[in-house]
Amino acid sequence: MSRFLRLLLLLPLLCATPAAAQLRVEVTAVPPYTPARDTLYLTGSFNDWNPADPRFRLRPAGPGRYTYDFQTPLPAFDFKLTRGSWATVEGGPRAESIANRRYEPRPGSRDTLRLAVAGWEDLADRIGALDSLVVEIAALPANTPADAALYVTGSFNGWSLRDADYRLRPGPGGRLRTVLPLREARTEFKINRGSWTTSESRPNGRARPNRVHILTPGAAPPTPLRITVANWEDLVPAPLSWYSLLLWLCVGQLAILLVCLLSLRADRWLIAALGVLALTTLARLGALDRTSFGWLPQLILLPDLAYFLVPPLLVGYFRRLRGSGPGPGWWFAP
Repeated sequence: MSRFLRLLLLLPLLCATPAAAQLRVEVTAVPPYTPARDTLYLTGSFNDWNPADPRFRLRPAGPGRYTYDFQTPLPAFDFKLTRGSWATVEGGPRAESIANRRYEPRPGSRDTLRLAVAGWEDLADRIGALDSLVVEIAALPANTPADAALYVTGSFNGWSLRDADYRLRPGPGGRLRTVLPLREARTEFKINRGSWTTSESRPNGRARPNRVHILTPGAAPPTPLRITVANWEDLVPAPLSWYSLLLWLCVGQLAILLVCLLSLRADRWLIAALGVLALTTLARLGALDRTSFGWLPQLILLPDLAYFLVPPLLVGYFRRLRGSGPGPGWWFAP
């Protein structure tokens, strides 16, 4: 009886004791340039990816350290750390985008997940630079809009578009210029007018590869890099190549042939087969056009339908010619 009374006396204390965390998240390190006043949050599949959910705010646990305790068991989930918005989400060592983190439960009632934040996507300019590079525009194409704002976008700023810090502005001699921080040995970049569709291009308007600058350790400071922009992707009409011309001629022939066959009430299987060929040829032309391809990249897959649809349609037509009927199969239904 005395033991029972002791248990009754201890029961309120046991109920008052907080439940042990089922999962503890420990952030053991953040970049030294992380603003001290900022709050860290967990965001993931467990809260519909809300980047500033107060329920998942981490508690400071010392300089550069934070913790959060999940009180209930959780299945596997994807997540990331933010400072309150998607603009301030964690990134890689050079502020580049990184994949979602993944938590897989381990056997046992408690688990501890230790993390280190390598960088923040919005704070690329806080990362120490190894050197700097002056970029100057030596020449622009004649079709450049007079009021266009030109930017340099690259690995040095996480490929962020319309970054005011790297807008090209008139410098000595009137040349447009800006200064790029060289944060690693290899820096890739491109000139654009504020979006990826307005990037610099080859003379014929086709996309050009990224420009690359290699920083050699111990070498003299890099001299200004003078760039000639050949053209802009969005301001050059797609040239009519010989291949495109042949495809257009093929479409024209198929269209004339279809009109003739329809007027003669020809076999429907032959008309269907030629119609599929005409449509897939048009899709091929659309895939060659930069504007059409940008609007619907799936156009490149449509011609593959001919491989599957034309043969059974032609088989149906040949069987009709032999007088044996359409034959078995749902695609030959009369």
